[in-house]
Amino acid sequence: MLDTFHLFPILPQELRLAIWVIALKEPRIVAIRKLDVYKPPGRELRYFHPCDPPPAITQICSESRREALKVYTRAFPYGLTPRYTYINFALDRLIIPDFDLCDVPPFAPERRALQRLVVTTEESEMFFNVYFTAEEGLRGLRALKEFTCVGPDWEGRFTKDPESRLKTRFERSLGHEEGWECPKITFVPPGVDEAFGARMREEDEF
Repeated sequence: MLDTFHLFPILPQELRLAIWVIALKEPRIVAIRKLDVYKPPGRELRYFHPCDPPPAITQICSESRREALKVYTRAFPYGLTPRYTYINFALDRLIIPDFDLCDVPPFAPERRALQRLVVTTEESEMFFNVYFTAEEGLRGLRALKEFTCVGPDWEGRFTKDPESRLKTRFERSLGHEEGWECPKITFVPPGVDEAFGARMREEDEF
């Protein structure tokens, strides 16, 4: 199998650009986490960081990077020492823990641009009563088309009919916005993050 095509730089520019455009049409799984730092009297957000390297096309050459930056947004630049996550909001799926999403500022442009969101949680009742009240986790998510919740015990004693429960929260938070439509809501058990191909791991960085 040919790994390197040495003649690529001498192809006509129109053909090279067409190849970059095709490469940029592949949806990605973008997983991010937050890193906190202790600052008396408590903890403060240091930065959000992606769990994977930047898209390869942003680092091949200046031409590929220029084309990539037409579709990728350098997103989530928050905290004491901000970092960027490259994401195409029209195609990519973002995976983030529930408590991390709540640290994205309520009026951040990323909230209004997200279309495909996967939220992981370790405790379903905490998900509903703390992180995803209408005032917290759902604020600003008006462009969402797909909302997937990954966590345990969705049909437990405290989370009966979770889809209707979350739909009501969405309507309470965003139903007043003209043209808003409730996203497709899916609840799934743990392990689906691996199926999506995301690596939801903590990095050894403090």
